[in-house]
Amino acid sequence: MAPEAANSRVIERFNNGLVGVDDVLKATTAAIRKNTNNWQAAKACLDALQQCRHPVTREAVTPDVIVFNALISACERTGRVDDALRMFADLEQGRLARGVFPNTITYNAVISACEKAERADDALRMFARLEENGPARGVFPNTITYNAVISACEKADRQDAVSELLDKAIAGKVFKASLGFDAKLNKLDLHEGTVATVRTGTGREGGISSPTAKAIFRRLSNEGVINDKTEIVVGHRGSGALKDALAQCMRDQGWVPVHPLGLSGMPNPGALVGSSAASVARPRDGHGSRPGTSRR
Repeated sequence: MAPEAANSRVIERFNNGLVGVDDVLKATTAAIRKNTNNWQAAKACLDALQQCRHPVTREAVTPDVIVFNALISACERTGRVDDALRMFADLEQGRLARGVFPNTITYNAVISACEKAERADDALRMFARLEENGPARGVFPNTITYNAVISACEKADRQDAVSELLDKAIAGKVFKASLGFDAKLNKLDLHEGTVATVRTGTGREGGISSPTAKAIFRRLSNEGVINDKTEIVVGHRGSGALKDALAQCMRDQGWVPVHPLGLSGMPNPGALVGSSAASVARPRDGHGSRPGTSRR
């Protein structure tokens, strides 16, 4: 059954007094999420919800913030940043549903929409709104918020803003003051559990993004905290965007990124150091050949 049809069926059951408000809200949220790549279908689910009326009480169903978060995420996925901004403004002003206001997930979704559209100014404006209006409602930025707004500024080469955001993340105790650096071990670990004070999740939405990792690396290298002998932890398999971003950061410093030897005497693909730091093996590039060699 198509998501819209399933949603309509639950709404019909609500109108006939067979299910409650929570059921119809959950069904609408699920339908929007399943249509996250189809804005018109996602919006139709919200429109249908707003036509609900209980057969006895004539009670209307007020969408909750979870429904609006799903719809703003659909805007993000479909590149409709202006729709996301308009919906956010209406939600913030209480024009969409009485007593329903943005939470951290809402801010994250709209900032991510701005980031994907490469609109750094709008991302920074939304972040400023979060700082100004969020605390009164117990809403604060988290790791995902900083990943999104830092990425937007990285794309726009707004390094002044990136530096300020790192300061705010530390001051707000979202990031640890060490930014993942262990001076005793001379190790920089940019995983979420090392950088962030509180883990926000796992998988695609969790962790420290590549742009944030680059910003942290750049700050610590500029301050002389890390050098080519610092072990940079890039992950268990040592592959993917985080590894590639940090390897490029090392090259930009004039360091040749290589894998240090682990306790077994074999190269550790989950870490990088400069080539002069240890007996090491060069990481392979994305095609399986070593840098500087030809593929015949």
